[in-house]
Amino acid sequence: MKKVYIILILFVAFMVSCSKDFLEKEPIGKYDSSVIFQDEALAESVLIGAYDLLQHTYAQNWNGAWIVKLLPADDSYGGSTISDQPNFHAIDEYDWASDNPVFEKVYENFYNTIGQVNEIINNTESSTLSNANILNAESKFLRAWCFFELTTMFGEVPLRLQPPTGISEEGFALPFSSQADIYNQIEEDLTSAIAGLPTKGAVAAPFRVSKAAANALMGKLLVFAGRDSEAIPFLNAAIADPDTGLVEDFDQIWRIGEEYGKESLFELGYETDGGYTYGNIPWSFRIESNIHIQLMGNRGLDFGTLSDLQGGWGWNRPTAKIGAAFDAVSDVERKNASLISSDDLVSIYGGAVNLSDGDAFSRIDPNGPITVENTYGYDGLNRLKYTTRQSETSESDGDTNRGTNWRLLRLGEVYLLAAEAEFNGGTEGNALGHLNTIKLRSGVATVNLSGPALLQEIKDEKFRELAWEGQRYWDLVRWGDAATEIPDWNPTLSTFPIPQKEIDLNQGSN
Repeated sequence: MKKVYIILILFVAFMVSCSKDFLEKEPIGKYDSSVIFQDEALAESVLIGAYDLLQHTYAQNWNGAWIVKLLPADDSYGGSTISDQPNFHAIDEYDWASDNPVFEKVYENFYNTIGQVNEIINNTESSTLSNANILNAESKFLRAWCFFELTTMFGEVPLRLQPPTGISEEGFALPFSSQADIYNQIEEDLTSAIAGLPTKGAVAAPFRVSKAAANALMGKLLVFAGRDSEAIPFLNAAIADPDTGLVEDFDQIWRIGEEYGKESLFELGYETDGGYTYGNIPWSFRIESNIHIQLMGNRGLDFGTLSDLQGGWGWNRPTAKIGAAFDAVSDVERKNASLISSDDLVSIYGGAVNLSDGDAFSRIDPNGPITVENTYGYDGLNRLKYTTRQSETSESDGDTNRGTNWRLLRLGEVYLLAAEAEFNGGTEGNALGHLNTIKLRSGVATVNLSGPALLQEIKDEKFRELAWEGQRYWDLVRWGDAATEIPDWNPTLSTFPIPQKEIDLNQGSN
Protein backbone atom coordinates (compact mmCIF):
# COMPACT_ATOMS: atom_id res chain seq x y z
CA MET A 1 0.00 0.00 0.00
CA LYS A 2 1.23 3.52 -0.69
CA LYS A 3 2.97 5.17 2.25
CA VAL A 4 0.91 8.35 2.20
CA TYR A 5 -0.66 7.90 5.61
CA ILE A 6 0.50 8.36 9.17
CA ILE A 7 0.19 4.82 10.48
CA LEU A 8 -0.45 4.04 14.12
CA ILE A 9 0.20 0.54 15.43
CA LEU A 10 -1.37 0.36 18.85
CA PHE A 11 -0.06 -1.57 21.82
CA VAL A 12 -2.29 -4.57 22.50
CA ALA A 13 -1.40 -6.69 25.51
CA PHE A 14 -2.90 -10.01 24.49
CA MET A 15 -0.48 -11.01 21.75
CA VAL A 16 0.77 -14.57 22.00
CA SER A 17 4.33 -13.20 21.84
CA CYS A 18 4.05 -11.93 25.39
CA SER A 19 6.32 -13.64 27.86
CA LYS A 20 5.41 -14.25 31.49
CA ASP A 21 7.79 -11.47 32.57
CA PHE A 22 6.26 -9.11 30.05
CA LEU A 23 2.76 -9.82 31.31
CA GLU A 24 3.81 -8.65 34.77
CA LYS A 25 4.99 -5.21 33.58
CA GLU A 26 3.10 -2.06 32.64
CA PRO A 27 3.62 -1.16 28.97
CA ILE A 28 5.87 1.77 28.10
CA GLY A 29 4.47 4.42 25.77
CA LYS A 30 0.87 3.42 26.37
CA TYR A 31 -1.49 5.32 24.06
CA ASP A 32 -4.49 7.31 25.23
CA SER A 33 -7.52 6.13 23.27
CA SER A 34 -9.57 9.02 24.62
CA VAL A 35 -7.35 11.32 22.55
CA ILE A 36 -6.85 9.21 19.43
CA PHE A 37 -10.52 8.40 18.93
CA GLN A 38 -11.59 12.01 19.27
CA ASP A 39 -9.67 12.96 16.15
CA GLU A 40 -10.80 11.76 12.71
CA ALA A 41 -7.34 11.68 11.15
CA LEU A 42 -5.74 9.88 14.09
CA ALA A 43 -8.56 7.36 14.26
CA GLU A 44 -8.22 6.67 10.53
CA SER A 45 -4.48 6.19 10.94
CA VAL A 46 -5.17 3.39 13.42
CA LEU A 47 -7.26 1.64 10.75
CA ILE A 48 -4.49 2.07 8.16
CA GLY A 49 -2.16 0.56 10.74
CA ALA A 50 -4.39 -2.52 10.86
CA TYR A 51 -4.09 -2.97 7.09
CA ASP A 52 -0.33 -2.58 7.52
CA LEU A 53 -0.30 -5.32 10.16
CA LEU A 54 -2.19 -7.63 7.83
CA GLN A 55 0.25 -6.83 5.03
CA HIS A 56 3.03 -7.95 7.39
CA THR A 57 1.10 -11.08 8.42
CA TYR A 58 1.10 -12.48 4.87
CA ALA A 59 4.70 -11.63 4.00
CA GLN A 60 6.82 -11.71 7.16
CA ASN A 61 10.25 -13.12 6.27
CA TRP A 62 10.04 -16.90 6.87
CA ASN A 63 6.73 -16.74 8.71
CA GLY A 64 4.20 -15.33 6.25
CA ALA A 65 0.68 -16.71 6.20
CA TRP A 66 0.59 -16.89 2.39
CA ILE A 67 3.27 -19.55 2.04
CA VAL A 68 2.21 -21.40 5.19
CA LYS A 69 -1.27 -21.93 3.72
CA LEU A 70 0.32 -23.34 0.55
CA LEU A 71 2.80 -25.77 2.07
CA PRO A 72 0.48 -28.72 2.88
CA ALA A 73 -1.32 -28.70 -0.48
CA ASP A 74 -0.85 -31.04 -3.44
CA ASP A 75 -0.25 -28.30 -6.03
CA SER A 76 3.29 -27.54 -4.81
CA TYR A 77 6.30 -28.95 -3.02
CA GLY A 78 8.07 -27.22 -0.17
CA GLY A 79 10.99 -26.69 -2.50
CA SER A 80 14.34 -24.96 -2.11
CA THR A 81 16.84 -27.50 -0.75
CA ILE A 82 16.39 -30.12 1.95
CA SER A 83 18.81 -28.27 4.23
CA ASP A 84 17.01 -24.93 3.87
CA GLN A 85 14.35 -23.78 6.37
CA PRO A 86 13.56 -27.05 8.20
CA ASN A 87 10.46 -25.47 9.76
CA PHE A 88 8.95 -25.08 6.29
CA HIS A 89 9.86 -28.62 5.30
CA ALA A 90 8.24 -29.92 8.49
CA ILE A 91 4.95 -28.30 7.47
CA ASP A 92 5.26 -29.54 3.89
CA GLU A 93 5.88 -33.11 5.14
CA TYR A 94 3.05 -33.02 7.75
CA ASP A 95 5.45 -33.20 10.69
CA TRP A 96 3.45 -30.64 12.63
CA ALA A 97 4.65 -29.70 16.10
CA SER A 98 3.10 -27.07 18.35
CA ASP A 99 6.51 -25.50 18.94
CA ASN A 100 7.17 -24.82 15.25
CA PRO A 101 7.92 -21.06 15.31
CA VAL A 102 6.24 -20.58 11.92
CA PHE A 103 2.86 -21.57 13.37
CA GLU A 104 3.49 -19.28 16.33
CA LYS A 105 4.25 -16.23 14.19
CA VAL A 106 1.30 -16.68 11.83
CA TYR A 107 -1.06 -17.14 14.78
CA GLU A 108 0.43 -14.20 16.66
CA ASN A 109 0.29 -11.84 13.69
CA PHE A 110 -3.40 -12.47 13.04
CA TYR A 111 -4.13 -11.71 16.69
CA ASN A 112 -2.03 -8.54 16.49
CA THR A 113 -4.34 -7.32 13.72
CA ILE A 114 -7.41 -8.41 15.69
CA GLY A 115 -6.17 -6.46 18.69
CA GLN A 116 -5.79 -3.32 16.61
CA VAL A 117 -9.25 -3.50 15.02
CA ASN A 118 -10.89 -4.38 18.35
CA GLU A 119 -9.70 -1.01 19.65
CA ILE A 120 -11.26 0.72 16.66
CA ILE A 121 -14.54 -1.18 16.96
CA ASN A 122 -14.84 -0.58 20.70
CA ASN A 123 -14.12 3.13 20.30
CA THR A 124 -16.37 3.81 17.31
CA GLU A 125 -19.57 1.97 18.24
CA SER A 126 -21.02 5.12 19.83
CA SER A 127 -18.62 7.71 18.49
CA THR A 128 -19.66 11.10 17.13
CA LEU A 129 -16.76 11.21 14.65
CA SER A 130 -17.96 11.76 11.09
CA ASN A 131 -15.92 8.75 9.89
CA ALA A 132 -16.83 6.46 12.80
CA ASN A 133 -19.23 4.28 10.79
CA ILE A 134 -16.81 3.52 7.97
CA LEU A 135 -13.93 2.86 10.40
CA ASN A 136 -16.19 0.49 12.31
CA ALA A 137 -17.36 -1.33 9.17
CA GLU A 138 -13.86 -1.81 7.76
CA SER A 139 -12.57 -2.97 11.13
CA LYS A 140 -15.33 -5.55 11.42
CA PHE A 141 -14.45 -6.89 7.98
CA LEU A 142 -10.78 -7.18 8.97
CA ARG A 143 -11.66 -8.90 12.24
CA ALA A 144 -13.95 -11.30 10.38
CA TRP A 145 -11.18 -12.03 7.88
CA CYS A 146 -8.61 -12.74 10.57
CA PHE A 147 -10.88 -15.04 12.56
CA PHE A 148 -11.89 -16.87 9.38
CA GLU A 149 -8.24 -17.52 8.53
CA LEU A 150 -7.42 -18.52 12.11
CA THR A 151 -10.27 -21.00 12.51
CA THR A 152 -9.66 -22.47 9.05
CA MET A 153 -6.01 -23.12 9.84
CA PHE A 154 -6.12 -23.77 13.60
CA GLY A 155 -9.70 -24.85 14.38
CA GLU A 156 -10.90 -23.79 17.81
CA VAL A 157 -9.19 -20.58 18.94
CA PRO A 158 -9.89 -17.88 21.56
CA LEU A 159 -12.53 -15.45 20.37
CA ARG A 160 -10.80 -12.29 21.59
CA LEU A 161 -13.12 -9.32 21.17
CA GLN A 162 -11.91 -7.25 24.12
CA PRO A 163 -8.49 -6.42 25.60
CA PRO A 164 -7.37 -8.63 28.50
CA THR A 165 -8.89 -7.79 31.84
CA GLY A 166 -5.43 -7.15 33.25
CA ILE A 167 -1.73 -7.39 32.51
CA SER A 168 -1.34 -10.81 34.07
CA GLU A 169 -1.74 -14.46 33.23
CA GLU A 170 -5.20 -14.38 34.76
CA GLY A 171 -6.17 -11.34 32.69
CA PHE A 172 -4.87 -13.00 29.53
CA ALA A 173 -6.81 -16.24 30.10
CA LEU A 174 -9.65 -16.95 27.69
CA PRO A 175 -11.20 -20.32 26.78
CA PHE A 176 -11.11 -21.50 23.20
CA SER A 177 -14.33 -21.09 21.23
CA SER A 178 -15.89 -23.70 18.98
CA GLN A 179 -15.71 -23.14 15.26
CA ALA A 180 -19.50 -22.74 15.24
CA ASP A 181 -19.24 -19.85 17.72
CA ILE A 182 -16.43 -18.28 15.74
CA TYR A 183 -18.49 -18.55 12.55
CA ASN A 184 -21.40 -16.84 14.34
CA GLN A 185 -19.18 -13.93 15.34
CA ILE A 186 -17.79 -13.63 11.81
CA GLU A 187 -21.33 -13.58 10.43
CA GLU A 188 -22.31 -10.86 12.89
CA ASP A 189 -19.29 -8.75 11.95
CA LEU A 190 -19.87 -9.18 8.23
CA THR A 191 -23.56 -8.30 8.51
CA SER A 192 -22.51 -5.00 10.04
CA ALA A 193 -19.70 -4.52 7.51
CA ILE A 194 -21.98 -5.08 4.52
CA ALA A 195 -24.38 -2.44 5.82
CA GLY A 196 -21.63 0.13 6.37
CA LEU A 197 -19.10 -0.36 3.58
CA PRO A 198 -19.08 1.61 0.30
CA THR A 199 -19.18 0.06 -3.15
CA LYS A 200 -15.88 -0.97 -4.72
CA GLY A 201 -15.93 2.11 -6.92
CA ALA A 202 -16.33 4.45 -3.94
CA VAL A 203 -13.61 3.25 -1.53
CA ALA A 204 -11.34 5.92 -0.09
CA ALA A 205 -8.18 4.12 -1.30
CA PRO A 206 -7.75 1.07 -3.55
CA PHE A 207 -6.55 -1.24 -0.78
CA ARG A 208 -9.55 -0.55 1.47
CA VAL A 209 -12.37 -3.08 1.50
CA SER A 210 -15.78 -2.67 -0.09
CA LYS A 211 -19.29 -4.05 0.15
CA ALA A 212 -18.42 -6.53 -2.63
CA ALA A 213 -15.54 -7.93 -0.55
CA ALA A 214 -17.78 -8.32 2.49
CA ASN A 215 -20.51 -10.04 0.45
CA ALA A 216 -17.94 -12.42 -1.01
CA LEU A 217 -16.46 -13.29 2.38
CA MET A 218 -19.93 -13.80 3.85
CA GLY A 219 -20.76 -16.18 1.02
CA LYS A 220 -17.50 -18.05 1.53
CA LEU A 221 -18.15 -18.33 5.26
CA LEU A 222 -21.62 -19.77 4.69
CA VAL A 223 -20.32 -22.30 2.13
CA PHE A 224 -17.68 -23.44 4.62
CA ALA A 225 -20.40 -23.69 7.27
CA GLY A 226 -22.54 -25.90 5.01
CA ARG A 227 -25.25 -23.23 4.65
CA ASP A 228 -25.11 -23.18 0.86
CA SER A 229 -28.56 -21.82 0.09
CA GLU A 230 -27.94 -18.87 2.42
CA ALA A 231 -24.57 -18.23 0.75
CA ILE A 232 -25.95 -17.82 -2.76
CA PRO A 233 -27.43 -14.27 -2.44
CA PHE A 234 -24.17 -12.92 -1.01
CA LEU A 235 -22.01 -14.54 -3.68
CA ASN A 236 -24.36 -13.36 -6.41
CA ALA A 237 -24.25 -9.83 -5.00
CA ALA A 238 -20.45 -9.78 -5.34
CA ILE A 239 -20.69 -11.13 -8.90
CA ALA A 240 -23.39 -8.63 -9.90
CA ASP A 241 -21.60 -5.60 -8.46
CA PRO A 242 -21.08 -3.21 -11.41
CA ASP A 243 -17.52 -2.44 -10.25
CA THR A 244 -16.41 -6.09 -10.32
CA GLY A 245 -15.71 -8.44 -13.21
CA LEU A 246 -13.42 -11.15 -14.49
CA VAL A 247 -10.14 -10.02 -16.06
CA GLU A 248 -10.25 -11.19 -19.66
CA ASP A 249 -6.58 -12.31 -19.78
CA PHE A 250 -5.92 -14.82 -17.01
CA ASP A 251 -2.18 -14.16 -17.20
CA GLN A 252 -2.66 -10.54 -16.14
CA ILE A 253 -4.67 -11.06 -12.94
CA TRP A 254 -1.63 -10.78 -10.63
CA ARG A 255 0.42 -8.35 -12.71
CA ILE A 256 0.99 -4.68 -11.90
CA GLY A 257 -1.52 -3.55 -14.51
CA GLU A 258 -4.33 -5.29 -12.62
CA GLU A 259 -3.43 -4.16 -9.10
CA TYR A 260 -6.72 -3.50 -7.29
CA GLY A 261 -8.44 -4.29 -10.57
CA LYS A 262 -12.02 -5.32 -11.20
CA GLU A 263 -11.43 -8.98 -10.30
CA SER A 264 -9.65 -8.25 -7.03
CA LEU A 265 -11.93 -7.94 -4.01
CA PHE A 266 -9.38 -7.88 -1.19
CA GLU A 267 -5.74 -7.19 -1.92
CA LEU A 268 -2.60 -6.46 0.07
CA GLY A 269 -0.22 -4.00 -1.55
CA TYR A 270 3.59 -4.05 -1.61
CA GLU A 271 6.09 -1.53 -2.95
CA THR A 272 9.32 -1.58 -4.98
CA ASP A 273 10.76 1.69 -3.71
CA GLY A 274 11.84 0.76 -0.18
CA GLY A 275 15.52 0.80 -1.08
CA TYR A 276 16.11 -2.49 0.73
CA THR A 277 19.35 -4.41 0.27
CA TYR A 278 20.59 -7.64 1.82
CA GLY A 279 22.51 -5.42 4.20
CA ASN A 280 19.70 -3.22 5.49
CA ILE A 281 16.42 -5.10 5.10
CA PRO A 282 14.78 -5.48 8.55
CA TRP A 283 13.90 -9.16 8.19
CA SER A 284 11.75 -9.55 11.29
CA PHE A 285 9.90 -6.25 11.07
CA ARG A 286 7.28 -4.71 8.83
CA ILE A 287 8.63 -3.91 5.38
CA GLU A 288 6.82 -2.60 2.33
CA SER A 289 8.20 -5.08 -0.24
CA ASN A 290 6.95 -8.64 -0.71
CA ILE A 291 9.94 -10.82 0.14
CA HIS A 292 7.80 -13.93 -0.33
CA ILE A 293 7.73 -13.40 -4.09
CA GLN A 294 11.53 -13.71 -3.99
CA LEU A 295 11.21 -16.71 -1.73
CA MET A 296 8.84 -18.42 -4.20
CA GLY A 297 10.73 -17.50 -7.37
CA ASN A 298 12.22 -20.34 -9.40
CA ARG A 299 15.61 -21.29 -8.01
CA GLY A 300 18.55 -21.08 -10.39
CA LEU A 301 16.68 -19.29 -13.17
CA ASP A 302 18.02 -15.99 -14.37
CA PHE A 303 17.28 -14.86 -17.91
CA GLY A 304 19.17 -11.59 -17.85
CA THR A 305 17.97 -9.41 -20.71
CA LEU A 306 16.25 -12.32 -22.48
CA SER A 307 13.08 -12.35 -20.39
CA ASP A 308 11.11 -10.57 -17.69
CA LEU A 309 11.55 -13.64 -15.46
CA GLN A 310 14.20 -13.63 -12.72
CA GLY A 311 15.56 -16.19 -10.30
CA GLY A 312 14.32 -16.73 -6.76
CA TRP A 313 14.83 -19.06 -3.82
CA GLY A 314 12.87 -22.03 -5.09
CA TRP A 315 9.96 -22.55 -2.70
CA ASN A 316 6.58 -23.94 -3.80
CA ARG A 317 7.65 -25.71 -6.96
CA PRO A 318 4.66 -26.99 -8.97
CA THR A 319 3.82 -30.67 -8.71
CA ALA A 320 3.33 -32.96 -11.68
CA LYS A 321 -0.24 -33.35 -10.39
CA ILE A 322 -1.21 -29.74 -11.07
CA GLY A 323 0.49 -29.90 -14.46
CA ALA A 324 -1.55 -32.98 -15.33
CA ALA A 325 -4.75 -31.25 -14.14
CA PHE A 326 -4.25 -28.53 -16.75
CA ASP A 327 -3.48 -31.09 -19.45
CA ALA A 328 -6.56 -33.19 -18.62
CA VAL A 329 -8.89 -30.53 -20.05
CA SER A 330 -6.49 -29.00 -22.59
CA ASP A 331 -6.26 -25.93 -20.37
CA VAL A 332 -3.50 -24.31 -22.43
CA GLU A 333 -4.09 -20.64 -21.58
CA ARG A 334 -4.19 -21.08 -17.82
CA LYS A 335 -1.33 -23.58 -17.85
CA ASN A 336 0.89 -21.24 -19.86
CA ALA A 337 0.08 -18.43 -17.45
CA SER A 338 0.74 -20.62 -14.42
CA LEU A 339 3.82 -22.74 -15.14
CA ILE A 340 6.41 -23.77 -17.71
CA SER A 341 8.47 -26.94 -17.95
CA SER A 342 12.24 -26.83 -17.72
CA ASP A 343 12.44 -28.56 -21.09
CA ASP A 344 10.40 -25.75 -22.65
CA LEU A 345 12.62 -23.15 -21.00
CA VAL A 346 15.71 -24.78 -22.47
CA SER A 347 14.01 -25.01 -25.85
CA ILE A 348 13.25 -21.28 -25.79
CA TYR A 349 16.38 -19.88 -24.16
CA GLY A 350 19.04 -22.56 -24.50
CA GLY A 351 21.14 -23.82 -21.60
CA ALA A 352 20.68 -27.10 -19.79
CA VAL A 353 18.79 -28.75 -16.95
CA ASN A 354 21.13 -29.49 -14.05
CA LEU A 355 19.80 -32.16 -11.70
CA SER A 356 23.11 -33.21 -10.21
CA ASP A 357 23.13 -31.27 -6.96
CA GLY A 358 19.98 -30.23 -5.13
CA ASP A 359 21.98 -27.88 -2.90
CA ALA A 360 23.67 -26.05 -5.76
CA PHE A 361 22.70 -22.45 -6.30
CA SER A 362 24.83 -20.43 -8.70
CA ARG A 363 23.97 -17.45 -10.85
CA ILE A 364 24.89 -17.70 -14.50
CA ASP A 365 26.07 -15.02 -16.90
CA PRO A 366 23.04 -12.68 -16.89
CA ASN A 367 23.17 -12.46 -20.68
CA GLY A 368 23.96 -16.10 -21.34
CA PRO A 369 21.96 -19.34 -21.42
CA ILE A 370 20.09 -20.51 -18.37
CA THR A 371 20.73 -23.40 -16.05
CA VAL A 372 17.67 -24.83 -14.32
CA GLU A 373 18.79 -26.09 -10.94
CA ASN A 374 17.29 -28.99 -9.08
CA THR A 375 15.47 -28.36 -5.83
CA TYR A 376 13.89 -30.50 -3.14
CA GLY A 377 10.62 -31.70 -4.62
CA TYR A 378 10.99 -30.98 -8.31
CA ASP A 379 8.95 -32.45 -11.16
CA GLY A 380 10.50 -30.42 -13.95
CA LEU A 381 7.96 -27.57 -13.68
CA ASN A 382 8.54 -23.91 -12.86
CA ARG A 383 5.88 -21.53 -11.59
CA LEU A 384 4.98 -18.42 -13.60
CA LYS A 385 2.05 -17.33 -11.45
CA TYR A 386 3.23 -15.17 -8.53
CA THR A 387 6.88 -15.40 -9.53
CA THR A 388 9.90 -13.11 -9.69
CA ARG A 389 9.77 -10.57 -12.55
CA GLN A 390 12.00 -7.65 -13.47
CA SER A 391 8.94 -5.53 -14.20
CA GLU A 392 7.69 -5.91 -10.62
CA THR A 393 10.76 -4.92 -8.64
CA SER A 394 13.33 -2.13 -8.45
CA GLU A 395 16.11 -1.75 -10.99
CA SER A 396 18.71 -2.34 -8.29
CA ASP A 397 18.51 -4.89 -5.46
CA GLY A 398 15.53 -6.55 -7.09
CA ASP A 399 15.56 -9.55 -4.75
CA THR A 400 14.62 -7.45 -1.72
CA ASN A 401 12.20 -5.00 -3.36
CA ARG A 402 9.52 -7.18 -4.96
CA GLY A 403 6.27 -5.26 -5.40
CA THR A 404 3.80 -7.98 -6.37
CA ASN A 405 0.52 -7.71 -4.44
CA TRP A 406 -1.34 -10.62 -2.87
CA ARG A 407 -4.89 -10.98 -4.17
CA LEU A 408 -6.44 -12.52 -1.07
CA LEU A 409 -9.96 -12.73 -2.48
CA ARG A 410 -10.94 -12.43 -6.14
CA LEU A 411 -14.00 -12.89 -8.29
CA GLY A 412 -12.75 -16.11 -9.94
CA GLU A 413 -12.97 -17.81 -6.55
CA VAL A 414 -16.41 -16.31 -5.93
CA TYR A 415 -17.80 -17.84 -9.14
CA LEU A 416 -16.58 -21.29 -8.09
CA LEU A 417 -17.91 -20.89 -4.56
CA ALA A 418 -21.24 -19.93 -6.12
CA ALA A 419 -21.10 -23.01 -8.37
CA GLU A 420 -20.52 -25.20 -5.32
CA ALA A 421 -23.28 -23.52 -3.34
CA GLU A 422 -25.78 -23.80 -6.21
CA PHE A 423 -24.94 -27.47 -6.69
CA ASN A 424 -25.34 -28.26 -3.00
CA GLY A 425 -28.52 -26.19 -2.93
CA GLY A 426 -30.05 -28.28 -5.71
CA THR A 427 -29.86 -25.83 -8.61
CA GLU A 428 -27.41 -27.61 -10.89
CA GLY A 429 -28.20 -25.40 -13.88
CA ASN A 430 -26.97 -22.32 -12.04
CA ALA A 431 -23.93 -24.25 -10.82
CA LEU A 432 -23.10 -25.23 -14.40
CA GLY A 433 -23.44 -21.63 -15.53
CA HIS A 434 -20.96 -20.33 -12.97
CA LEU A 435 -18.53 -23.15 -13.73
CA ASN A 436 -18.64 -22.58 -17.47
CA THR A 437 -18.15 -18.83 -17.04
CA ILE A 438 -14.76 -19.55 -15.51
CA LYS A 439 -13.93 -22.09 -18.21
CA LEU A 440 -14.84 -19.68 -21.00
CA ARG A 441 -12.62 -16.95 -19.56
CA SER A 442 -9.63 -19.29 -19.93
CA GLY A 443 -10.56 -20.79 -23.28
CA VAL A 444 -11.41 -24.20 -21.85
CA ALA A 445 -14.23 -26.25 -23.37
CA THR A 446 -17.48 -25.91 -21.46
CA VAL A 447 -19.18 -28.97 -19.99
CA ASN A 448 -22.73 -30.24 -19.60
CA LEU A 449 -22.57 -32.42 -16.50
CA SER A 450 -24.85 -33.26 -13.63
CA GLY A 451 -24.78 -35.08 -10.32
CA PRO A 452 -21.47 -36.19 -8.76
CA ALA A 453 -19.61 -35.60 -12.05
CA LEU A 454 -20.57 -31.91 -11.95
CA LEU A 455 -19.45 -31.50 -8.34
CA GLN A 456 -16.13 -33.17 -9.12
CA GLU A 457 -15.60 -30.87 -12.09
CA ILE A 458 -16.24 -27.82 -9.87
CA LYS A 459 -13.57 -29.10 -7.49
CA ASP A 460 -11.14 -29.81 -10.32
CA GLU A 461 -11.76 -26.40 -11.86
CA LYS A 462 -10.99 -24.75 -8.55
CA PHE A 463 -7.71 -26.71 -8.40
CA ARG A 464 -6.68 -25.22 -11.74
CA GLU A 465 -8.08 -21.71 -11.28
CA LEU A 466 -6.70 -21.12 -7.78
CA ALA A 467 -3.40 -23.01 -7.93
CA TRP A 468 -0.93 -21.57 -5.36
CA GLU A 469 -3.48 -19.16 -3.91
CA GLY A 470 -3.72 -20.90 -0.56
CA GLN A 471 -7.16 -22.52 -0.93
CA ARG A 472 -6.46 -26.08 -2.06
CA TYR A 473 -5.51 -27.87 1.16
CA TRP A 474 -8.31 -26.36 3.20
CA ASP A 475 -10.84 -27.20 0.49
CA LEU A 476 -9.70 -30.83 0.48
CA VAL A 477 -10.14 -30.98 4.25
CA ARG A 478 -13.64 -29.50 4.31
CA TRP A 479 -14.77 -31.59 1.31
CA GLY A 480 -13.60 -34.76 3.02
CA ASP A 481 -11.25 -35.44 0.09
CA ALA A 482 -7.87 -35.03 1.78
CA ALA A 483 -7.43 -38.72 2.52
CA THR A 484 -8.05 -39.54 -1.14
CA GLU A 485 -5.86 -36.82 -2.64
CA ILE A 486 -2.94 -36.75 -0.17
CA PRO A 487 -1.00 -39.97 0.59
CA ASP A 488 -0.97 -41.03 4.25
CA TRP A 489 -3.23 -38.16 5.29
CA ASN A 490 -5.19 -38.59 8.53
CA PRO A 491 -7.79 -36.46 10.36
CA THR A 492 -5.27 -35.14 12.90
CA LEU A 493 -3.95 -33.04 10.02
CA SER A 494 -7.26 -31.21 9.53
CA THR A 495 -5.81 -28.14 11.26
CA PHE A 496 -2.44 -26.88 12.38
CA PRO A 497 -1.62 -27.38 16.08
CA ILE A 498 -2.24 -24.50 18.45
CA PRO A 499 1.15 -22.88 19.13
CA GLN A 500 2.73 -24.04 22.34
CA LYS A 501 3.23 -20.48 23.56
CA GLU A 502 -0.53 -19.88 23.43
CA ILE A 503 -1.10 -23.04 25.45
CA ASP A 504 1.55 -22.05 28.01
CA LEU A 505 0.38 -18.44 28.46
CA ASN A 506 -3.39 -18.83 28.13
CA GLN A 507 -4.63 -20.46 31.31
CA GLY A 508 -8.07 -20.59 29.74
CA SER A 509 -6.82 -23.20 27.26
CA ASN A 510 -6.19 -25.77 30.01
